[in-house]
Amino acid sequence: RKRMHFIKCNVRKEDEINAAFREIEKNYGPIAVLVNNAGVVGDSFLLSENNSKEMLKVLETNLLAAVYCTREAFRSMKANDIGGHVFMIGSVCGHKVPIMPNNPRNIYPPTKFAIKALTEMYRQEFLGQNTKIKVTVSGILTLRTVEATIIAQCISPGAVKTNLLNHPGNITPKLPAELNPNAIADLLIYCL
Repeated sequence: RKRMHFIKCNVRKEDEINAAFREIEKNYGPIAVLVNNAGVVGDSFLLSENNSKEMLKVLETNLLAAVYCTREAFRSMKANDIGGHVFMIGSVCGHKVPIMPNNPRNIYPPTKFAIKALTEMYRQEFLGQNTKIKVTVSGILTLRTVEATIIAQCISPGAVKTNLLNHPGNITPKLPAELNPNAIADLLIYCL
């Protein structure tokens, strides 16, 4: 905890993301690890009227922030000729949309499904670079590794004990045992 530093940044704003990465590089050196974990759930249904701003917020937070942050982390790693890790935190909702008809999720599941595809796109783009890159794409049941030096992982945990599980309209039967956010953090440390 003594080595933890915080930088305020609205991940929905590309210029703030860029400024945060520059501050990190200036004060602490090149980026070696990135955890793309930003995620919000909308409070409206997809069919709700006047929910465009809310859908854009979910899309910007859950997907575009990961695009901007990964681009900046990769830029830093490549410019400094270092290997690194990029963790893409997905969701079980990105693999199988749970039945929760009274629980508005807006476009949360599609954005988390997109994280899985985004990780594969990065794997392909990294392979096309002049830098030797290692990519591990990890889903719920699959694991594939390609030799190289920058690692990108997509981790899609099951039910994590967050506010999403506390919604009164949640009727999904037999969810797997809830994971504690600390268990996810331990998994990331283990991967490093």
